[in-house]
Amino acid sequence: MLLIIVASAIWVLTDAKSIGVRKGLIAGLGDMGPWGWFAATLGLWIIAFPSYLYYRGRFKSAILTQNTAAPDVHAETGPSGSLSGWAIAAFYVGLFSFFVIPAPIAVICGIMAIRDIRANPSKHGKGRAIFGIVAGSLVMALFAIGFIVNLRTAHR
Repeated sequence: MLLIIVASAIWVLTDAKSIGVRKGLIAGLGDMGPWGWFAATLGLWIIAFPSYLYYRGRFKSAILTQNTAAPDVHAETGPSGSLSGWAIAAFYVGLFSFFVIPAPIAVICGIMAIRDIRANPSKHGKGRAIFGIVAGSLVMALFAIGFIVNLRTAHR
């Protein structure tokens, strides 16, 4: 688990530097530079990593607004709009819920992603959001079944 935390913190740092994240681009709690996001991800991964994925789209929009040059279209955002940060978080948390991350967080991120996509028609990522909801629900169901089976065998 420590390896996942450190690797994702390093990815956040390099990604934030590559897209030009800096303090003052957006308002609110997510207004940090690359090193701030790195420290937050290392210190409180379960909250900071999905938050960075959520704010990543806002940073990219703010950077594109400030730059007058043609926007750099990345493969994951596509030309038609931005990918919902909640959808990215739901996908990865759902994927990792099979290993280490609590599954309810994947379900919550998936629901937040669907709400975000409905509120912002230019955003996409509904498939990732649905995957997060399904994967998180599946892991929770498997956990509940295992818990019930364990209770039944313990009372015999």
